[in-house]
Amino acid sequence: VDGDSLIAIGDVIFLLSYIFASGKTPPCLDAADIDDDGILVIGDAVSLLNYQFASGRPPAPPGPMVCGADPTDDPLGSCAHAGCP
Repeated sequence: VDGDSLIAIGDVIFLLSYIFASGKTPPCLDAADIDDDGILVIGDAVSLLNYQFASGRPPAPPGPMVCGADPTDDPLGSCAHAGCP
């Protein structure tokens, strides 16, 4: 979410700050859409926490787990994730 190619609690904080406190925009909105539903909402932060601490599903591509294009057409656009070759 924060563009450092790692998954950490800071990504959840970064995303919640963007959603609720007009924080800095994620460098790749599509990569911040953890559940790949085409919108950035609190559910994305919950999905990321679930992955980190409760063996939930990994973040949808593009992102640090799976590089490449987003397989789902959505309004967030596409971007080359910094952690991808």
